[in-house]
Amino acid sequence: MERCRTLEVNIISAENLEQVNLLSKMNVYAHVSVSADSKDGSRHEKPKQLIRTRPDRAGGRNPKWNSTFHFVVPHGAADDVVAGLSLRVLLRTGRTLGGDRDVGEVTVPLSELLLASSSTADYDDHKPVSYQVRKPRRSENTNGAGTLNLSYKWSHQTRKVVEAPPVARNQEGKGLTGTAAAFRVKNKLILFLL
Repeated sequence: MERCRTLEVNIISAENLEQVNLLSKMNVYAHVSVSADSKDGSRHEKPKQLIRTRPDRAGGRNPKWNSTFHFVVPHGAADDVVAGLSLRVLLRTGRTLGGDRDVGEVTVPLSELLLASSSTADYDDHKPVSYQVRKPRRSENTNGAGTLNLSYKWSHQTRKVVEAPPVARNQEGKGLTGTAAAFRVKNKLILFLL
């Protein structure tokens, strides 16, 4: 059994994003994930946990979401496990023609968030931070493209990760296997497949 903790992230807003829709107002949403860094540092591996905010249809270049997400993160000895993980926020805009388009991204090593939390006395409170939004990697110019505002906090309690039964069923009746983290929040059992 592996021990885990929870990272609670509140994606608050973004400011002064680059206008990437030429004909229409941007409806910006965020893909939020925790993923492992690749061995060569050039990209991130496929995220194990990926969550999306709702699009802000009114904010345009200055969207507001105030959406809170919880991520289960391994709790290794001396936090060696956390050292290779990053919080990644990919900002995208919905478009009528041509599919959705990347606006920019923010990548923050979890070790940075853990260190900042452990050095403050208010470990239980959300810590507000702002990061420069970078243009997507495939863009030739990766200079700043706005600011992302978020807050975060780590849980004190660690939770055991248990091995899922050989075959579990989801709502559609399809078989699921793998590792899961289970814990209670307000008397509801929450199960994350890892």
